[in-house]
Amino acid sequence: MSERLYMPLSTFQKTFGIGENISIIAVTPAAGYTGDDITEALDTLLKQRHNVAPSDRKAIFIFDLAKQSAQINATLNAINFFIWFVGLGTLMAGIVGISNIMIITVKERTVEIGIRKALGAPPWNIIRTIILEAVIVTAFAGYAGLVLAVGLLELVNFTLTSMNIELNFFTRPEVDFSAAMTALSILVGCGVLAGFFPAWHAARVSPIEAMRAQ
Repeated sequence: MSERLYMPLSTFQKTFGIGENISIIAVTPAAGYTGDDITEALDTLLKQRHNVAPSDRKAIFIFDLAKQSAQINATLNAINFFIWFVGLGTLMAGIVGISNIMIITVKERTVEIGIRKALGAPPWNIIRTIILEAVIVTAFAGYAGLVLAVGLLELVNFTLTSMNIELNFFTRPEVDFSAAMTALSILVGCGVLAGFFPAWHAARVSPIEAMRAQ
């Protein structure tokens, strides 16, 4: 729903009874110019036309919306960077956790790996098996987390709707499908990375050493 109303200046003056008084003038810089280029020129021009002392800084107020917008964008970029930092840190923690799980799994299955190698299983076959397990664990955990996040957002949306709460900055919270698939793909890639090193270590174990581990 739009909150703006456009009308002729004459209609506005008659409706609100302001006569010939103008309280706000909006100026848009031409192509190739910025707000800083025209702010000082506008201040000087208006002071000359209205007989305002050049040293008076309160008579005419000039608000540079572009500068304010740049500050807001810088704040949003900082928040976005922080979110990315937290997300990457969470991914790193997940990689370490899955890698530790796979290391424990490899140790528990050392004898099995040794028997498979003794029977002629190539190293790539062992690596593929362990990486596949890591991918399955990561994909399941990632999908469960995604479902939980979607459910939480739906709960928030249901609460706002049932209580008739309208927030202009927080309307219909939802998870973008492409972003969700991208995140899930990244998680699967991290699962491959987390499982590769334990798998590579397991593939290098000789069958004799593996049998001795029993």
